[in-house]
Amino acid sequence: MKLQSVKDIKDLKDKRVLVRADFDVPTKSKVKSLKSKVVEVEDDYRIRAAVPTIKYLLDKEAIVILIAHLGRPKGRKDKDLSLQPVAEHLQKLLRRKVIFLPYGDFSKHENQVTKKGRVKIFVLENLRFWKGEESNSKSFAKELSSLADYYVNDAFAVCHRKHVSVSAINQYLPGYAGLSLEQEIGHLSQIMKKPRRPLLGVMGGVKISTKLPVMENLLKKVDLLVVGGALANNFIKACGWEIGRSVIEKKYIEEARELMSNKKSGEKVIIPVDVKVGTSLESRKAIWRSVDEVKKNEYILDIGPRTRRLYTQLVRHAGSVIWNGPLGLFENKHFKAGTQAIVRACAKARGVDIIIGGGDTLSAVGRQRLSRKRNVFLSAGGGAMLAFLAGDELPGLEPLIKKQ
Repeated sequence: MKLQSVKDIKDLKDKRVLVRADFDVPTKSKVKSLKSKVVEVEDDYRIRAAVPTIKYLLDKEAIVILIAHLGRPKGRKDKDLSLQPVAEHLQKLLRRKVIFLPYGDFSKHENQVTKKGRVKIFVLENLRFWKGEESNSKSFAKELSSLADYYVNDAFAVCHRKHVSVSAINQYLPGYAGLSLEQEIGHLSQIMKKPRRPLLGVMGGVKISTKLPVMENLLKKVDLLVVGGALANNFIKACGWEIGRSVIEKKYIEEARELMSNKKSGEKVIIPVDVKVGTSLESRKAIWRSVDEVKKNEYILDIGPRTRRLYTQLVRHAGSVIWNGPLGLFENKHFKAGTQAIVRACAKARGVDIIIGGGDTLSAVGRQRLSRKRNVFLSAGGGAMLAFLAGDELPGLEPLIKKQ
């Protein structure tokens, strides 16, 4: 898949460029006094991902208007979800003046961004404060487009959303892909079309309902697909084994059984041979069980040591790896060993192309440990990555595809 790139725009000098960024970052409140508090960015990974595109546009003397969302305000103003702290953080990163455009009249914002002056960077208030954003309103798209001459999508994480800033905006402005989005699609397309073999899929997380279409499509491409997390419980149950009080989506047990019994793809699916269980989700003791020995009052919360060794060896001997979803309840330190074993395997793998995606997965792996590895790409996409891997059309990508 080739996208129309921001680099394809010939003349950017003094042109206004609306950049859809991914600024949905974790924040924290700090109390300054009894009457005031400040909100600060806790993890700026997503903000930093937008910097290469911003700097490229600034180097071309363009005016940059950044648009994004934060949280789920559901079409109403919420001061705790304002993007102003993000604008302030971005100003520190760039060491350049950044003007924040508050919720309000777009005609005033248009006048501000067209003013002549040294300021070239603006951040618009949380898009989801406007009701039209999530409903993909054409009237809101028209208002938003009044701010710019070009539109650049640099937020892969929202490309599966049919929202104004992802979809309808393309009807009013010529659209292009930002540098971060190009990188995301380049890595995912490469590993899906021309991967180094063997290609290993690692699928974890909670819901099989969101992962099943991905798994079905991946099984056409991968050589092996290993499963873990609560996702694996459906497969364990489909084999007729006890899963106790573990999280499961009962209506998908039959689908899991069909996936494993499929003549073409069933042999590719690898499920845990042993697990770590607890008597509650807050359990401070991890008990080892063979996969067929789980008791009725227990929760399966991680893969076991034999499974860890098996999965680790598969990662190390792979040519390419696609990983989405933690393999256990990593938030509880007693049940993070399975996920951490795969992290270590990825860190030590040589000559293996690795893509890791999903918000929980990135939180579990710890970005700092793997971000410097040249063979590892950390995808910002969660739902968007799953949709892409499932072969779905993404509303944010379709308008940007280069016409042959």
